[in-house]
Amino acid sequence: MLTSTGRQLPRPRPAFGHGAEALLTDASSERHVHLVGGHHPSRRNMPTRTLTPAMLRDVPHRGAVIAGLPRERQHRQSRALS
Repeated sequence: MLTSTGRQLPRPRPAFGHGAEALLTDASSERHVHLVGGHHPSRRNMPTRTLTPAMLRDVPHRGAVIAGLPRERQHRQSRALS
């Protein structure tokens, strides 16, 4: 699906993992999109501790850091997920 939008997937293809990161490049504009993988907070992942609340907070926090959001805004975003 991403390739149909003009994005180039990195080679080798990145493996999915919670917190795994990949950088995609738009072929026409050379703009980059950072992807940060995250497990879904489902009934299967939370009670089994496959995903912990701290892990759940880490992914959007990492996205905020990559996006260059001010620390104050990162903190508010993290608290909203608690």
